[in-house]
Amino acid sequence: MPRFSPARAVLAAALLCPFAVAQQPPPRSVIEAVAVAKARLAEGRPTDAVQLLERQLAAADGDADFRDTLRAAYAAQVKQLTDPTAVDTARKNLALLGGAPPAAEPPPLPAVPLPVTGMLPPPSGAELPPLFPAAGSLPPPVAAPAAPKPVVQAAASDTGGIDLLKQASAVFNLARTEPAKFAQARDLFALAFNRKLSLSAEQLTAWAYCRLKVATDTLNRNPDAPTAAELVAEIEDALAIAPDHAGLQNAGKDLLAAARKRAGGLPPMRPVPPALAGDWQHLDTDNFRVKYQGKAGVAQAVARAAEEKRRTLFAEWSAAPDGKWQPKCEIVIHPDAASFTRATRLPADGTGRADVTLTNGEPVARRIDLRSDDATVVDDALPRELTHVILADLFPSQAPPKWAALGMAVLAESPEQLGRYRRTVARCDRDNELQPVGAVMAATDIPAKSVTGFAVESVSLVDFLVRWKGKKHFVGFVRDAQRYGYESALKRQYSVADSRELEPLWRKNVLGK
Repeated sequence: MPRFSPARAVLAAALLCPFAVAQQPPPRSVIEAVAVAKARLAEGRPTDAVQLLERQLAAADGDADFRDTLRAAYAAQVKQLTDPTAVDTARKNLALLGGAPPAAEPPPLPAVPLPVTGMLPPPSGAELPPLFPAAGSLPPPVAAPAAPKPVVQAAASDTGGIDLLKQASAVFNLARTEPAKFAQARDLFALAFNRKLSLSAEQLTAWAYCRLKVATDTLNRNPDAPTAAELVAEIEDALAIAPDHAGLQNAGKDLLAAARKRAGGLPPMRPVPPALAGDWQHLDTDNFRVKYQGKAGVAQAVARAAEEKRRTLFAEWSAAPDGKWQPKCEIVIHPDAASFTRATRLPADGTGRADVTLTNGEPVARRIDLRSDDATVVDDALPRELTHVILADLFPSQAPPKWAALGMAVLAESPEQLGRYRRTVARCDRDNELQPVGAVMAATDIPAKSVTGFAVESVSLVDFLVRWKGKKHFVGFVRDAQRYGYESALKRQYSVADSRELEPLWRKNVLGK
């Protein structure tokens, strides 16, 4: 990157000091640079963000958002640089902008031996292999930390999330001397996961350990074949969330073999999540398990449509699906808005939600929540949410940007629903609810103050690019943008210099001006 000399840093300090208040909005080049830089920071690419912002130093003219973003970029860059000279330069630049160098990461917690106590021997006469036969044979995970580090899912949205994870970790550590508490710790970690909290690698390993320990105790109590089939599913899921812990994997495989033998050939039966307690039934297809209450008519229609739309969506955006989904995608059909809201925490007017959990780029859980009282569930909510699930297969290393994912999902809905989005663009344009195309592409989240404008513009933009060169071409564009940035991707895929050149093309095509 260009060296940021002390003289240039002093100039930046004069331009960006808190007292240099801009008298008018900064130029569009500064606004777009800040938007793209924020996206680069969210992607873990602070050096790219610094380079983008340094090019706009002369034009920034005291803009507070520019100053704050540059400060955040330097702070993040310090953590990544390894060259001592470059680190020193970045620290000096950060200090000139009024920021403090980031504190060193605390050392990891030491592993605490966790003896496996209280194991019951196999029931008399049962032909089961030893289950964790010796104390300590199940390798100890490290003590579960109090504060989570994001690994699997997005950060918690509710303020009680950290407290819930602290409680789960505390109960897990108590279970070392009080084994009966492993079940309680398991349920607390499950509750945190279902609330979309961010579990660290240590917490995921602790949760897997709890699940295997409880499964061992249950199997040693000589369960019947259906219960053993549920244990097969539970053990498989537990092993999936701690794939890198060799000791757990080895011990779990022995336990899995014992459970499968006791199940006597019955297929794995995954229990209904805690939030779905009640009289739930299910039906299976090659790639889906559909859970429902009451009459099976809607569930059967959803199951048939899910298989068909999965094949169609894969073929449209990429290619024919590569084999069956393992694990299957669970589709939970709630009987009404109240049930849907309790399970998903979405507003009562919500009609669908999709969740995919990835570990090392591989899906370990897929789930879609729908409503049986939604008359258009098969035509709109199902294909929209199924698209979000499929995107995890198409983009396993890095999720597509918000605008692209939103637009791709809506394109799967009915023509009537897509028409509503197309008609609303003009109204949002009249009401000044639309943003520059570059800002929409760079957004890392949906802006709370302009949800409708962002949504219709995102859908319109994806629709425009797809109609231009097709769905598969659009997927290639998004992948190029993730690797090389939007400017390079637009040139390569659409022969457009940048988002500023794209914007009038989109506006003329969509808005007629």
